[in-house]
Amino acid sequence: MFESKNEIFQQHESLIKTQAHIGFYKEDIARFFSSRTYSEVVFIACGSSHWLSLSAHMTFMEKTGIRASAVKAGDIILNENYYSKIFRAPLIIVPSRSGTTSEVLEAIRIFKKAYGDQTPVFSIVIYENSPLEALSDYTL
Repeated sequence: MFESKNEIFQQHESLIKTQAHIGFYKEDIARFFSSRTYSEVVFIACGSSHWLSLSAHMTFMEKTGIRASAVKAGDIILNENYYSKIFRAPLIIVPSRSGTTSEVLEAIRIFKKAYGDQTPVFSIVIYENSPLEALSDYTL
């Protein structure tokens, strides 16, 4: 009942841990992005992760100059034909708390079917060994 309250009041500690974790893997992350061929980045998410993606895609474009979009996983499922044609060579970034959201997993499968199994997927999850991690090329 009070889990959300605890998360809110511990947010500063989570951010410090997250920054340290990302810093530890900084070179691996840079290597992932520099070793892939892609013309744009698509953030795929649901719920609060989608809200994060709306900000992240703008920051990604500003910092890299690479076209980026944020798309709700459910929209991809409902409009598979549309989303299977509008990108050239996407790299997918998937923030997810659980790594188990069925809509997100299905949206990734749709993208891999449309753009090829080699479509790179970078995921960010809280829990290790999630189904999302199994679909990803790199998981943080």
